[in-house]
Amino acid sequence: MHTRFFAGVGGAVAAMCAVSPVRAVDGWSLWDHALPAITHLADDSARPDPADVPAPVQRFGTHGQEWLTVTAGYGHDFARAHDMNLAVAYSRFLDDDFEWIIEAGAWYYDQRGDNAAALNAAMIFRYHLVNEDRWTFFVDLGIGVQVATDAVPQSAKHFGFTPRAGVGGTLRLDEGATRLIGGVRWHHVSNGHLWGDDDNDPHDAAVFYLGLMFRLP
Repeated sequence: MHTRFFAGVGGAVAAMCAVSPVRAVDGWSLWDHALPAITHLADDSARPDPADVPAPVQRFGTHGQEWLTVTAGYGHDFARAHDMNLAVAYSRFLDDDFEWIIEAGAWYYDQRGDNAAALNAAMIFRYHLVNEDRWTFFVDLGIGVQVATDAVPQSAKHFGFTPRAGVGGTLRLDEGATRLIGGVRWHHVSNGHLWGDDDNDPHDAAVFYLGLMFRLP
């Protein structure tokens, strides 16, 4: 009995295989329509889900990128004064490797006479001369204004302009959203002779700084 059952099944399968290529009078064929659909479903199942594919990491310094930077710095005028600085900055790349920066900073001047605390706002332009994505080397130039609790230096005024120029570098720390930044810059404070030559003694120092950059969405 089992032999007759399997023989019957085998015959049915053979019959289906024999007739499957046969086309109707009008040329319609089940296989011509079914096989492409089956193949398409198989291709779709083999493709990875787009949500599982990681987005490509954009190269650092690409036009339009925005960053938030936090730094701490220490400066010395090679005489008596010690300058300490904390700053936060927003930056945007106006072109590839060319960065425009707005910075807000707080200073503490340990100097001859009365020490002073100050608030400083500055605008900086930075160009990454060498950009290997993982690390960069840059030069920057900027200027700002400062208001202090006492004169900086002691023989000047509470208000001053703060031009700067420096060099530094950045280093990628993860997939591209966080970077280490560090450098050295010339830090200058003077009031631009607004109160005459007698109260315009300048303050100059070399400032070394280190911080972190965070990519903004």
